[in-house]
Amino acid sequence: MPHKRVSRSYYSYVNSSFWDFNKKAYLDNIKMKYPQLYRRLSKKCSIIRYDDLGPYLKKIVFIEFVDFNKELNPVIKAWYSFKINSNFEWEYSGKRNNSKTNPLILHKKELMVDNSYRGFSIDLAEEWTTYYTKSGIYDFHDTTKIGRKNFWDSCLKQLEEQNPEMYKNFMDRWEAQWKK
Repeated sequence: MPHKRVSRSYYSYVNSSFWDFNKKAYLDNIKMKYPQLYRRLSKKCSIIRYDDLGPYLKKIVFIEFVDFNKELNPVIKAWYSFKINSNFEWEYSGKRNNSKTNPLILHKKELMVDNSYRGFSIDLAEEWTTYYTKSGIYDFHDTTKIGRKNFWDSCLKQLEEQNPEMYKNFMDRWEAQWKK
């Protein structure tokens, strides 16, 4: 099942097989109540986050990226939330735009797609994750800063300084997949 878990949140590609019977039923309820919004979000958003915060505290968030496929660690553009209300019905909570000065970014996007996904090279994305996690540029157990673009850019600068040739080689291979 392709998904990424962070605490009680599960991230998965919109068209993923991650959506088991219960989670699929939640999506179906949202789809029936907000058909036009659901259709639009399914087209413009790449990832859905499912938050399971308890039996009556559930949330589904559609996440839109600036360029999910081409960026190794894509910037989140906006997210659209649905939550269960006091009547145990799904309601739309609204849209939230990301910060323009220090936006949230995504790591390990390869965990959110299945092997049939063709939007980017899963093998290269996995290699990228291995490369930066083993580099020593950051303690990845401390997740307080890693999801922000400004901090991540400083990590990438360190990574490039450690081994410029290896860094350039990887970036060239990542870019080459779009030139085919």
